[in-house]
Amino acid sequence: MSDLEEDIAVEVGNIGAGHAANALANLLGCPVDMSVPSAGLLEVQELEDEFRSKEDEIFYGIYVPVEEGLEGGVLLMVSR
Repeated sequence: MSDLEEDIAVEVGNIGAGHAANALANLLGCPVDMSVPSAGLLEVQELEDEFRSKEDEIFYGIYVPVEEGLEGGVLLMVSR
């Protein structure tokens, strides 16, 4: 992946996280506050390591495959 493609993917992640927080607030009927998202590209092992340190927490995940342009998908993880 080129630097430009990586920058685009991170920006899409940031925008998507903002939309997800807004949709969640609408569904719950209350404000949902979130900091500036930390979007980035991770190898599967890095993702596993990130969540292993939080193994006592429960997370909900949403995976949205990207169908055109880039290979892969967008993963949103929310702790309970």
